[in-house]
Order: sequence, then structure tokens, then C-alpha cells
Amino acid sequence: MHIFQMYRALDADWPEPLPRHLDGPDTLVLAFGPRALLDAPAALHDLARAFPHSVLMGCSTAGEITAAQVGVNGLSVVVARFDRTPLRA
Repeated sequence: MHIFQMYRALDADWPEPLPRHLDGPDTLVLAFGPRALLDAPAALHDLARAFPHSVLMGCSTAGEITAAQVGVNGLSVVVARFDRTPLRA
């Protein structure tokens, strides 16, 4: 399994390029963020463009947690590519 985690503040750009090389039918992309993302969905559109063949899922939160920080009003993203686990949406 390959894991990638990133946090993006809603008023900023991605801190590093999205790992497009992980895209595929065995990749799960989880995005956690505030409801405000519905009013400014640019970050979600970026994920959909970067991972067109992956399974994308998300959830609204009151705070976002990554390994490096706890934030509010941002997007916490985990990308997991599985070696031997088929995914279905």
C-alpha cells in the first residue's frame, strides 16, 4: 500500500503537487473539510482532475487533522493506493 497525506488551507494553493502517479482504480482518495468547500469547491475540483480513475470520497468536518497539524477551514486529504485490494464505489 502507498499512502500520501496533505493539508490545504482553503485560501491557499496546494503546498506541493498532488501525487497523480497514484491515480488508478485501486486508489482511494479521502477528503475531509468544512461545509464552506461547497461554496468554494476549487480544491475538490483539483482532486477530481488529479484522480479521475480513483474512488473519491469526502466528509464535512468541524476540524481537519493530519499527521503534521490540526486545522480549521482547510482540506485534509489522504490518498491510499492498494496493492491487492480491489475497490468499488
